[in-house]
Amino acid sequence: MILSIIITMKVVFYTRDIKGAKEKNNVLIYVRVGNGSDRIRRATGKHISTSKNFINESVRKSESNALEINYYLKSLKQYLETEIYKLQNNGDSINGSVVDKLLENFKHTPQEKRKSDLFDFCSLIGEFIELGVEGKIKQKNGEKFSKKTLLGGYGNLRNHICAFENENRKIKANKVDYKLYQDLLFYFDEVGLDKTSQGRIIKDFKSYINKAELYFNIKFDNYKSDLFVKPSSESLNTYYTKAELFKLLKADLSNLDNYITKEKVRDFFVMNALTFGMRISDLKNFNKYDQKKKDGYNVVIYKQQKTGAEVYAPITELAKDILNKYDNNVDLPSDQKCNEYIKEICKEAGFTKTVELKSNKGEVIKSAKKYELTSNHTARRSFCTNAYKDGIDTLLIMSISGHTTIDSFLDYIKVTKEEFADRFAQTDYFKLMTATANPELRIA
Repeated sequence: MILSIIITMKVVFYTRDIKGAKEKNNVLIYVRVGNGSDRIRRATGKHISTSKNFINESVRKSESNALEINYYLKSLKQYLETEIYKLQNNGDSINGSVVDKLLENFKHTPQEKRKSDLFDFCSLIGEFIELGVEGKIKQKNGEKFSKKTLLGGYGNLRNHICAFENENRKIKANKVDYKLYQDLLFYFDEVGLDKTSQGRIIKDFKSYINKAELYFNIKFDNYKSDLFVKPSSESLNTYYTKAELFKLLKADLSNLDNYITKEKVRDFFVMNALTFGMRISDLKNFNKYDQKKKDGYNVVIYKQQKTGAEVYAPITELAKDILNKYDNNVDLPSDQKCNEYIKEICKEAGFTKTVELKSNKGEVIKSAKKYELTSNHTARRSFCTNAYKDGIDTLLIMSISGHTTIDSFLDYIKVTKEEFADRFAQTDYFKLMTATANPELRIA
């Protein structure tokens, strides 16, 4: 039996000066296809100012269009290597005519199709910030971008987009569309971002899309600017009362597929909602945290992934029982699976009541079933809301939940204006002011 070995033809880029050229960009970038003396050379159509700026088949950042050219070369190389391998695998020979045809086909390949595998949104934002700080990318008026804009606005955007990609999926140029907008808003709600912060990120996202198109010549054909609107301060979400959480804990899930795993998801959801109020990313690292014995109770000590803030959270007897049930091992499925399971679990447990968001005129703006609105983050929202309604000091709750500002905390909890009034009516101040009919006696 004779085995045929396919020797993959190399694809290499190199530069060559244009003889007699007077223009500034007088160095052409060529592509060479082949091995040994059997090599085919063709121009890529890309120019740079000097061959000194072309190192290891990459254009140095000192060239004004370095990002665009490097992106093009990376795409072209992957395309040629893939197509040549396919042809060789089919027994076809590679000659000049074949390479010419491949180069022509590459030019007419839809841009978004090429970028679907190569486009890296986070890296591109980072490149933009770096070039902006160095002054190599400037505003239309020729002025430098301020560091506050680059490191603050776009730096913050990059952090949130990278976190979104880590939790969900990579953003591709042809997938910057209305679905992405909806998914971003859902993720922002999941991680507890207030609407003001969400609006700022959406604004910076839109601004960056415009700059990516302008400076890097990237097309986002499915992007419609008018659909990426700043989110309303009124959002439809839910929380679970303590009674509802105990009902959920006792619910029989044996009719569900994979019910043992789903019971575990349910148990840790309830534990988190009644004890810790952690983000799901922090809860899943529970096994790594230190615990410390205090007088009559234990605390778990951890640093939040999102903020880096250190938190000391007391461990309740309920939490101990649930942890002991699973041998103190918080082993949960992926965030996405937990979100999917907790909706199914809450539906099975009977949380099917419709939740409505109404305008000041009493008109229903949005509505959904309670279980449909339930997610990993609902546990954190439930913890904060229940603690607040029980009259626990706001700063004390924030010390456990890890919220860093009063505004973000109050935007986060599910308390109506009427409930705020009821709570105020229970304070010592209100009781003092209503204890006697003589105003003078009410003055301290």
